[in-house]
Amino acid sequence: MKVVGLDIGSYAIKAVVGKPQKNGAEILQAVEVPNPIGAIYPDNPQKRQQLIDTLVKMFTDYKLPQTNVRVALAEQMVSTKLVTMPLLSEAELASAIQWQVEQHIPIPLEEMEYEYAVLRRSGKDDPTQNMDVLMIGVKKQFVNDFADLLLEANLDVIDMETDTLLSYVFSNFYRPVKKTWPCFILALLLLLLR
Repeated sequence: MKVVGLDIGSYAIKAVVGKPQKNGAEILQAVEVPNPIGAIYPDNPQKRQQLIDTLVKMFTDYKLPQTNVRVALAEQMVSTKLVTMPLLSEAELASAIQWQVEQHIPIPLEEMEYEYAVLRRSGKDDPTQNMDVLMIGVKKQFVNDFADLLLEANLDVIDMETDTLLSYVFSNFYRPVKKTWPCFILALLLLLLR
């Protein structure tokens, strides 16, 4: 199954098409086009339509698949916090995480979508008995507006991830196959491998 990694940056819009493989991904296509609005997210209806038109044209002109699209969220659109907590079971963490999110993410809980990932758990022999948890929060309104924009561009988005989480996953679980690939291909490869 082909997967598309999409990154909308203020300077350029980048996409990589690949097929996940057992030990990485086969890159089938990489595309980069200028971002005509010069921003990650449009601040008015005219720029919004420009961005939608650019995405439609990019996917049409380069014959990119419009399904199985994974989108990279820019760090400035989300709040992230890495916290060290006492070692908890999954059930204990699930009940404790909301309090942690409220303490560390500067978005009111009722206005926020949040995710978390345990990045490290100490071993049984480690006297600290703690774990590192990455928390990510984003305003619900932004997620809804951004999802609507992508839907209007006829894209079937299956996932949105932040650069921080993608970088962690890539550095800990995957290794690039070719060191000569341009940076944007390596960055979007992260999306394909999730």
